[in-house]
Amino acid sequence: MKKVLILLAVVLSFGAAKGQTEQGNFLLGGSFGASFNNRKVETPTSNPNQTVITETRSTGITFTPKVGFFITDGMAIGLDADINSTTSKNKDNNVKSTSSYFTVGPFARYYFPVNLFIEGGAGIGSGKNAAYAETRVFKYSVGAGFAAFLNDNVALEPMVSYSGLNFTNSKNTDFKTRNSGLQVSLGLQIYL
Repeated sequence: MKKVLILLAVVLSFGAAKGQTEQGNFLLGGSFGASFNNRKVETPTSNPNQTVITETRSTGITFTPKVGFFITDGMAIGLDADINSTTSKNKDNNVKSTSSYFTVGPFARYYFPVNLFIEGGAGIGSGKNAAYAETRVFKYSVGAGFAAFLNDNVALEPMVSYSGLNFTNSKNTDFKTRNSGLQVSLGLQIYL
């Protein structure tokens, strides 16, 4: 137990924020992440009352640049973008496919005194999949992380989040795909 308390004290004191999250400061940076999702695809049939549902598991790589502004001490709002590439495998027939998307939208982040933070955001954009044409994308996410300050202005930020994605075919709005699942990411942020 003593070792756990010592480790906790070290982690909580590692790179304590010294004014970086004060009102008027900026947040610039980005993160790389890996996501693991379950996907549900609803495909319309010739019968208007029937759809075919296909389930897949997918693994994705995401890059998320962001810029934010601290509107109050500990509270930042801003814009971020998601650039993603995903590989999916159908649960029924093991067929693999790839897709990509780009979204942009607002985020809000709140910091607690021990450099822990919570973040939520949403975004809209477009995507492509080998199976169908251009899609419209809506994304939402909520998560928690830790800002480990390397110096007065730079922090490494491990984060775990839950995200959801809704894809709608641009030409056939009856064709929809929904993804949801956990994402683990590591960010590098600069506080100015």
